[in-house]
Amino acid sequence: MPVASKAAEYQVDPVGQRCSYVIYYESYIRQLKDKVQKLRDARDRVQDSIDEARRNGKQIDAEVVRWAKDVENVANEARDILEQDGRNKRNCCCKWIPNPKVRYHLGREARRTSQDILALILQSRFEEVYYESDPDGNSSDTDWGNPRKNYQESPNPIEIVQIQSQTI
Repeated sequence: MPVASKAAEYQVDPVGQRCSYVIYYESYIRQLKDKVQKLRDARDRVQDSIDEARRNGKQIDAEVVRWAKDVENVANEARDILEQDGRNKRNCCCKWIPNPKVRYHLGREARRTSQDILALILQSRFEEVYYESDPDGNSSDTDWGNPRKNYQESPNPIEIVQIQSQTI
């Protein structure tokens, strides 16, 4: 009997999840609207920090720039879903019966986008949106921009290898 109950559980859970997209469609859309507003607040907060850092001549961290691009992409997805929701309310089956196929699609997309937005909101807690740079423009944290910085200048590559092996 435990095998049959497990098999039934594995078959019923996916069906129940799919039905929830249709049944709780309005709830998922409402959650999406709330999360979009929270994402706007987080984006504005980070954007204020970015603007302040740029005014002070700081360079913006690449992770922050990627986050801002991800926010823009997810915000566009959310806007598209909410626009489709508005069109869906006007175009129902038989003028009064909601279209379950459209509700399923929009409910699923709204839920997934809400989860993406939540992840972006959690990532928005940056300690600093910039990194310090030297007056000559090189980053103080790494020497990625100057691969020869740890070596003595030498026109002969063999001498560079010898100098490198002496320091090891």
